[in-house]
Amino acid sequence: WHRLVAEWHEQNCNELSSESRAVLLGFHWSRAVDHNTKERDTIERALQFLEQAAEMAQECLAFSSAVEMLQEACRILDITSCVDSYYKRMLDILAKMAPLTLLIYGHGSEEATAAYVGLRKVIPTEGKLDRHQAIVSIGLAHNLYGMGQMAAGTAVIQHVLESGCGGLDARDLRQIAIACL
Repeated sequence: WHRLVAEWHEQNCNELSSESRAVLLGFHWSRAVDHNTKERDTIERALQFLEQAAEMAQECLAFSSAVEMLQEACRILDITSCVDSYYKRMLDILAKMAPLTLLIYGHGSEEATAAYVGLRKVIPTEGKLDRHQAIVSIGLAHNLYGMGQMAAGTAVIQHVLESGCGGLDARDLRQIAIACL
């Protein structure tokens, strides 16, 4: 019945603020996915409204709410098997969530590290990294260092260096290092 409620709200609740509407629709569409994990339209609508609600929450500086919405989107991706370009979608969502966890919990926290570890799972462990993948890997290393896991952090940095730093030049790497202090 969540699908029916979501469809009804989409058609009839235009008087709600865009933030409230996105949260409401994200909730009902995500619950509809729980009842039917194979229906592409339901999955896409749930992801669309959850990401929209997270973006609006972030704009209002409600970082915890934004993280909750993105975590729900990740949960949906994990339980469904028919989303096109799963890894790209998961990488995009985790890339939005990881910096927010840093703002909420701080570098080296279990939550921030978990977000970066999640990102790391969808980044290739061999071959060259692109710029985005290199930055995510550096963020993970920084969190591992913050938790006192020096060997693990160094292994991640070694992979970034061996992969050509994702095309990052010395200036980029210096700016990242300053931001991590």
